[in-house]
Amino acid sequence: MNFMKRKIGAVVIAVVLIVAYCVISTYLSISDKENLVYTLWGDVERTCFEKVRAINDIIITTKELPHNDNKLVDLKKQLDESIKCIIGASELTDESFAKFTNSQEAVNVALHDYMDGESWYTSPEIKTKREMINRFDNRLLIEVEAYNNSAKDFNAYISRIRHKYIARLGDFKPKFFIESSNDTIVK
Repeated sequence: MNFMKRKIGAVVIAVVLIVAYCVISTYLSISDKENLVYTLWGDVERTCFEKVRAINDIIITTKELPHNDNKLVDLKKQLDESIKCIIGASELTDESFAKFTNSQEAVNVALHDYMDGESWYTSPEIKTKREMINRFDNRLLIEVEAYNNSAKDFNAYISRIRHKYIARLGDFKPKFFIESSNDTIVK
């Protein structure tokens, strides 16, 4: 009789340990996927700030050169607005992403308007800075796509039956992702 109780107790302990292992490993995998989503959006934010820095370098470089003051004021205003639209991944919604996308486009238009027709527009230094800004825009496209794919993957992962309950217990929420592939960060 004692032997049977020990055997049942060992089986119960083994089952509890296996279930605990599955729950913990699933929780950690969900957490890792969520961290990847946040990291990838952090790359987007960092690239946006690098782009702002590059545009500020153009403003500083051309400050003493002839330019249209109204266009400079507009460019600075658009830069300020774009900085306000750079938000964390946990705050992304359709509306905030649209504002973010529109602010990036508005900065590009204001920068083009500021430089268009100026004698210094074709100088080697400005040309290098313009190329750098174009590379930032291209990086943004790639980084937003990587974020989007990761967010979709995360959402699919936490919607699986086994993961759904653990995600609820861990308070993991679905992440924003862009529904249409036609939405782009920079047009």
